[in-house]
Amino acid sequence: MFAIPALVEPRGVGLKHAFEQSVRREEDLDIQALDAAAGIENFVQAAYGPTETDKQEVRNQFGLPVASLPENETNNISLLERLFLTGMSGAVVDVSKPTQQRQLPPDRHLRMEEICRVARVPPKTFVRIRRSEAWMRTDLLRDAVAASVQYCLGCAFGRWDIRFANGEKPLPELPAPFAPLPVCPPGQLQNNQGLPITNEEVARLKQEGRWNYPITIPWDGILVDDRNHVLDVEACVQKVMQVIWKDQWETIESEACAALNVRTLRDHFRKPPGFFDDHLKRYSKSRRQAPIYWPLSTESASYTLWVYYQRLTEQTFYTCVNEFVDPKLREVNSEVTKLTDKGARSRDDEQKLETLYQLGLELQQFRDELLRLAKLPWHPNLNDGIQITAAPLWKLFRLPRWRKTLKETWEGLERGDYDWAYMAFTLWPDRIREKCKSDKSLAIAHGLEDLYVEPARVVRKKRGRKAHAQMVEEE
Repeated sequence: MFAIPALVEPRGVGLKHAFEQSVRREEDLDIQALDAAAGIENFVQAAYGPTETDKQEVRNQFGLPVASLPENETNNISLLERLFLTGMSGAVVDVSKPTQQRQLPPDRHLRMEEICRVARVPPKTFVRIRRSEAWMRTDLLRDAVAASVQYCLGCAFGRWDIRFANGEKPLPELPAPFAPLPVCPPGQLQNNQGLPITNEEVARLKQEGRWNYPITIPWDGILVDDRNHVLDVEACVQKVMQVIWKDQWETIESEACAALNVRTLRDHFRKPPGFFDDHLKRYSKSRRQAPIYWPLSTESASYTLWVYYQRLTEQTFYTCVNEFVDPKLREVNSEVTKLTDKGARSRDDEQKLETLYQLGLELQQFRDELLRLAKLPWHPNLNDGIQITAAPLWKLFRLPRWRKTLKETWEGLERGDYDWAYMAFTLWPDRIREKCKSDKSLAIAHGLEDLYVEPARVVRKKRGRKAHAQMVEEE
């Protein structure tokens, strides 16, 4: 039940300090769970009264509950540090069955229970040592920081309600364990009915003087990687940081860039292995990949439009061209004209002119592709799912593995593998209509049941008793 990320909740502290606090909360919960497991073990033994031989057999197979392990005055600090920071590789004692051995992959990080079992220390001892030694998993810190930056982009798009993060609204209470799941995550920006709020509803609230939101939301769901634009993605994320962390926001931004190993947030958004790669991993489960923030880029990624999936319409690409790409083209062409008309150009001028020529060419190709897609026609339907909706756009993504996935999906659409999808019907209506004549489920999916032709029923003549008796006699 997501409301805000862990690093945002303790306002007034740095990201590392907030991360340490979140780690300590998780450790305390782990200790409670492991203590409960040990209590259950003791209760079961008291209830069933196994013999000492039986108890020893269970210990040989599964080991003692880690919360019941004895204190060890000669704790191996270096072993605990290695287990916590790097995991373990090679043949090691199995963490669940001490009598067996197994292989663990080199990148396998261990849970607290596994660390305590291998090192033979109780959880409270391990936690006390970790905190006193100030060990910190930098990979987990980076993940937590990346999640916070992703949250800030979501706030900038109006997906998340920033008032939970800056303290204007109290965090929503957790629902009862068996309560029905809400339609939206608790932290989402919602109307009074618990649904995602719309631009029309916000306009009405503004007229009534009841809308006092800290940031301006781009309701067409488009931001741009362009420092000169009012909807520049880096500037919008920085504005969110200012609202959440106030006077500390620049320090927080510096900490975030250090954790992400980038010079600026723009670098994190611009590099394909940066923001979008992390976002794709975070929004993937099993074979389902469902990123909702899409970077549509020129060939060299010198110009990128960030599009929010939930706000896609059939007008989105026209908006991209009219409000973003065309103005940028005019700006670039104007700069080219100035430099071309300049009498004596320096080496820097020549390099800048070459860069602008290339950018102008890529922008023109980008514009042509967006208009081609819009005229396919491309009518997004969220019921199709993200992968099918994004498939026609595969040329505009720069992350290789996502581009490959979308290209394969597009080829599947062309073959007819996804003819149940609304996108397929939009692009190839004649093919779908023809299939609906013989495929009832497909006809139902597209609301074309009137096209379905029920096949003629084959009536089989039943054998009479005399015919059956005659067959028996002949045999």
